[in-house]
Amino acid sequence: MYAGVLGVGLLGAVAVRFRPQGMAWVMLIVALAQMVAGGLALVAGWGTEGASWPRDVVVGTAIFTALWLGAAVQFHRAAQG
Repeated sequence: MYAGVLGVGLLGAVAVRFRPQGMAWVMLIVALAQMVAGGLALVAGWGTEGASWPRDVVVGTAIFTALWLGAAVQFHRAAQG
């Protein structure tokens, strides 16, 4: 599923032709896809064999979502100036 998140980003970037305003929207959608993937992993119990199972999923999802949102802000700024 996490590879699917990257796929969403790649397809979105190609669809908007790598233009900053479009990329800002793509990064928001990718952040949402990241949260959905993390939420599904928690609900489905994927990775429960790990020693720190829910923490790894929650922290990883939060970090990557924050990075995607940060990229969206930067693309939005690039589109403005």
